[in-house]
Amino acid sequence: MADDIKQPAETDEECADCVVDVAALKARREAQGERENTWSALIMLTRGTYGHWDDAFSAVQVGNAVLAVEEGATMLLVGDGVYFAVKGQDPSGIGLANNTNYIQDFLDLGGRMLALGPSLEKRGLSREDLLQGVDVITPARMSSEVAQHNVSVTF
Repeated sequence: MADDIKQPAETDEECADCVVDVAALKARREAQGERENTWSALIMLTRGTYGHWDDAFSAVQVGNAVLAVEEGATMLLVGDGVYFAVKGQDPSGIGLANNTNYIQDFLDLGGRMLALGPSLEKRGLSREDLLQGVDVITPARMSSEVAQHNVSVTF
């Protein structure tokens, strides 16, 4: 048995199979057109964009992973989470990469991004401060969004 452990594992898996090709997924989504998902995840982001244990980055990565397996995903930004979708982000001064490319991938792959209106107002933000493709919703709509998803996770 010890000899078996020393032998390299046989696999025909190539590294390219382990990496999500966002461009190929986008092209396949466009070719398929609109489809009704049978399963969907709600990803709620309650913390600011940078410097919070990477919650925002993790949230969008979870969303992109769900979309990569061709299921539905909605990101709901509440509280300080609304800062995630503010356009013109530049975290280079604190040595972090910009999240907007990941947000755009999420939207391009069919994800929906929603920001709670009262959270924006409390922070002095408006719809005009947000990236294109982000919808502003009311608390009543937030309630219905939560109810229509199969699973939710909060960051």
